[in-house]
Amino acid sequence: MHLATLTGGGDTVAVKVQHPNLTERLSLDMAILRRLAKLAARLAPDMRVGETADQFAINFEVCVYTYIYASTHARTHPHIYTSTYR
Repeated sequence: MHLATLTGGGDTVAVKVQHPNLTERLSLDMAILRRLAKLAARLAPDMRVGETADQFAINFEVCVYTYIYASTHARTHPHIYTSTYR
């Protein structure tokens, strides 16, 4: 997130930059996390590192896909988002 100032009105806004191929990059990151967790689980089996990493990856992916869906929906259905309360 970045802060920016709009020209003209001078309003301060938040700008979120989305990188291309974000979902593919995140999927790769989660796969790497899971592999490292499996390796760590061999060293410390009582810590349940693999289960923790799997749950983290699932929750993270759900959050990312929910955000992507919501932002796509807002762009394709702008008439729904006309309220001043967003």
